[in-house]
Amino acid sequence: MSNVETFAHIAVALRLGPHRFRESGTHAEPGTTLLTVGGAVERPGVVEVPLGTPLGIVLSAAGAAPPQAVVIGGYHGTWQMLRPDLQLSHATGLGAGVISVLDGSTCALGELARVVAWLAAQSTRRCGPCRFGLPALARDVAGIAAGKDVAAAFHHAQLVNGRGACHHPDGAVRFVMSGLHVLREETVRHRTGGGCGRPVRGQLAVPV
Repeated sequence: MSNVETFAHIAVALRLGPHRFRESGTHAEPGTTLLTVGGAVERPGVVEVPLGTPLGIVLSAAGAAPPQAVVIGGYHGTWQMLRPDLQLSHATGLGAGVISVLDGSTCALGELARVVAWLAAQSTRRCGPCRFGLPALARDVAGIAAGKDVAAAFHHAQLVNGRGACHHPDGAVRFVMSGLHVLREETVRHRTGGGCGRPVRGQLAVPV
């Protein structure tokens, strides 16, 4: 529980009292939350919103371009098609509170492959799923972006999921599988048409 946002909420709850504190948010999750919004938006940054705020309101406030896809919860989170009425809360997979928007100008499969390669490089390589599974999964996704079939990625994801010494491999698998589900039409386009013709613009940021 020792993080800045939790301590800030405790201070607000003590100052306002429980009844006023619960006036924001939902019945199950009262209060506010901090969201880091980035990607294809005019106004990236950190915003504070009541829990339960619809995704469409957050994207509109950030000046988001018409999304091709939205990643909710950071790089251990999930890819979503645009659902403006989706209420943002921990119960709906808000996770780390990071929302990334991809517009139609970037190759979404290339963005996915780029992030998965970064995730594979961040492990401590102390167990098989991280040492061997994540690099294999990263190669699979890069292959899909280059026009290969998705079967190898699904196979390695099944081998990795739930078998790591920590939950880093599980988060990476969740990110990959949800991405391939949302981008299934893109995978067909890359496999049958030799790609989508769009560059990878780095809308999903990774440290250099």
